[in-house]
Amino acid sequence: MLVEKLALGICVPIEYLQEMSRGFAADHAPNPGFSGFPETINPGTRRCTRRDRYQSSWQAERKRFMYHTPKSERRRACFLCKLVCGRILYVVHRKLNERDLNKDSNKMQPILNSARNTWACVHCKQEFHEVSHVWEHKDQNQCPGVPVGVKVRLENGITGFVSARNISDKADPSGNTCRLLQPGRDQMFRVLKMDMNRLQCELSCKSSDLQGSTGHNRDRYFDEERYRKDKDEKVKAKTSQIVQTNFVKRVITHPSFHNVDFKQAELMLKDMDPGDAIVRPSAKSMDQLTVTWKVTDDIYQHINIREEKKAKVFDIGKVLYINDEAFEDLDEIIARHIQPMAGFARDIMSYKYYMENVNSEDSETIEKHLHDEKQRYSSKIPYTLTPSTKYAGKFVLSYLAQKKVRHEYLSATPQGIKFRYQLFQSTEALINWFKLNYMHRPEMFKK
Repeated sequence: MLVEKLALGICVPIEYLQEMSRGFAADHAPNPGFSGFPETINPGTRRCTRRDRYQSSWQAERKRFMYHTPKSERRRACFLCKLVCGRILYVVHRKLNERDLNKDSNKMQPILNSARNTWACVHCKQEFHEVSHVWEHKDQNQCPGVPVGVKVRLENGITGFVSARNISDKADPSGNTCRLLQPGRDQMFRVLKMDMNRLQCELSCKSSDLQGSTGHNRDRYFDEERYRKDKDEKVKAKTSQIVQTNFVKRVITHPSFHNVDFKQAELMLKDMDPGDAIVRPSAKSMDQLTVTWKVTDDIYQHINIREEKKAKVFDIGKVLYINDEAFEDLDEIIARHIQPMAGFARDIMSYKYYMENVNSEDSETIEKHLHDEKQRYSSKIPYTLTPSTKYAGKFVLSYLAQKKVRHEYLSATPQGIKFRYQLFQSTEALINWFKLNYMHRPEMFKK
């Protein structure tokens, strides 16, 4: 009767199935293709098959799905190099051994922090005000040990470990990088390694790892050097396209005024003649202007103008100052300050010993030229004039009196050419005076 019910697929109590033996089921099954089992199947499997006839066959769970199971985060995988968020639980310490507790060792002495006037334990890095408190801390077995990392719990319930070397790119002065991560705080991490069996992962919170600049998931043939070069070129190209406008546009009606920055002003003056000027807003303050004038090719001087007695914020002041000299308007500044200064600069650049297309910073070319002139005319003192790119509006007088080439600055000012604290109305007058007094240099030049 029992065998007939089994053959027809009728449910029977589990007690009857448990009494069936392997031989009984194999001998009495009328339809071996339907209810018979191979002899390799144990009775327990047969009973489960009889009881749950239409259940899907059991398969071993693959290891890569082990991370899907904790809590409700089953769909979120914790794969390698992924950015994850976790909460810091506690600091992990390595227990001290007998060698660590040896007081006679020099390496076990407390560390003095002179900046904070404290003493720190050499193992746990805990600070104390007295050195005796450090030894009491060890004698009473209160030292937790050497901090080796931090324990973390991720959002999906998986626990992780952050080694001390993976906490920060910068070395901590106290030697304890674990103190940078406070328990209870949420932090972003990068997954470095995974342990499938223990459901744990190794994490990193270094800035280089979080930014993805270390390339943990790149293949071994990845060209890091080429990648860095391409990245730097992209950054330079991006920054060059950004036009910074730190100034505030002004409402000033003057033919020489333009609402541009210093780079745009230099581009506009590039095609103009030496001595031409552009007045523009200043990036320093709303109460200041800047006049940019062309000294020579690729050399531009920027002069600050201070405004006072302004009726409105965007209007020009009624009184303008360059240093301590007052002017009524922009026309007076250009006529009394810029044009005389540009005239003296042109006089210097038109002198017969002025070197074209050579700057004063190119000292090798200047010295070579002077030594060649000295060999050609040994009885003379060769000299030359060159413009300065570092100090726009200044020129350099270079001469070879003995064996060493000397360089002295001279400036084009609205009052004349200033050289050795004296003013000259022409370059010819300056050179004539210099020929008579080239040996009498001021004391500050001698030093």
